[in-house]
Amino acid sequence: MRSLMPEKSAIETNWPALLVVALAYLSVTIGESILSPLFPVVSDRLSIPLGLAGVAFGVLTGATALGNLMGGRVAARTGTKGAAGLGIALCGAGAVLAAAASSGQILIGSQALIGLGSGVFFPNGLAAVRVLSAPSRRGLILGLYGIAFSVGLAIASGVVALLAADRWRGSFLVCAAIAALALIALPRLHLPEVAVPPPEVSTPRPAFGSATLVAAVAAIAQFGVVALLPTFAVQVWGWTEVAAASLLFVGRVVSIPAKAAAGAAVDRFGAITTAKILASGLILSGLGWILTTNSSLGAGLAVAFATLVGGVFPVANAIAVEEFGQNVGMLGTYRATQMGVAAVAVGFMGSGVSTVGFRPVLAAGVLTALAVFLLNTRRMASTS
Repeated sequence: MRSLMPEKSAIETNWPALLVVALAYLSVTIGESILSPLFPVVSDRLSIPLGLAGVAFGVLTGATALGNLMGGRVAARTGTKGAAGLGIALCGAGAVLAAAASSGQILIGSQALIGLGSGVFFPNGLAAVRVLSAPSRRGLILGLYGIAFSVGLAIASGVVALLAADRWRGSFLVCAAIAALALIALPRLHLPEVAVPPPEVSTPRPAFGSATLVAAVAAIAQFGVVALLPTFAVQVWGWTEVAAASLLFVGRVVSIPAKAAAGAAVDRFGAITTAKILASGLILSGLGWILTTNSSLGAGLAVAFATLVGGVFPVANAIAVEEFGQNVGMLGTYRATQMGVAAVAVGFMGSGVSTVGFRPVLAAGVLTALAVFLLNTRRMASTS
């Protein structure tokens, strides 16, 4: 079982199968991101205190981390397609439970299901993309695949803005419907079956650390800083709930082309250099929208920040796929470590908001991007 994911299968890009995987990725992304724009509404309707925002988002990210650790083991028993299907089904079930929630406790439980499903899917989806992609264009294809993530984020916030506060349960039902569509589409095209490597297969630790550090910065920015943006806009800028969700929607739509641009930059300049450029932009735009008292200027900078965050994820994934993408277990560990760091950070951020306020906490989250500059710049080859 030495050749776990033969490069021969990646000589030609299999676009139809990639579209199926992207649809599945879209469905779980909507599930794990819909709570952010919806929380200002749900917290009011279900009488959830602001302090529990950190708990809800922490449970979501923590369950996602656990699901990623399970992803490789599930694939060993059911195959890549079976594991992906299980992840989608769990996410959809969590969305249905959230739609029926009558209390904050039930809502938090639904986020555990959604996070678990999203986590089980992720390493299997990313491993499939590696096999289905031509090696010479893998950075670009990872960026294009990441567009499914941004589209999912945009749909999540757009549905909330469209349905408004009185129909918030419908937002979760839309999520469940898209998950059902993904489950129907998944068996219709061939997806690669990726073996879980034996214990003797090792992964270079420095590479694992580089990928995880960049991914953790992206996760803290996305699931912590950006996730709290709608609540920040409502409570600090005095915006309406719908306006706050609309702002997040704009940021997520604009971030879509950033995925492809970041992936293309990896192929040309290398992943670490690209990550440092994006980190610089994160710090400048992030501190700008958090610290300004002009909400119009802040809104523009917040959109720029969300756009740049969207570009960091495919860069981190490019490092991971290049260095240990043949190993589903390591991909799961990589993602789990990323989300575990985010879960801890988000928990502290949610608690800190109610203690010291939004601005110091969000600024600290933005400044974690400085860690990217600790990495040694190197040009990453686009082929294995």
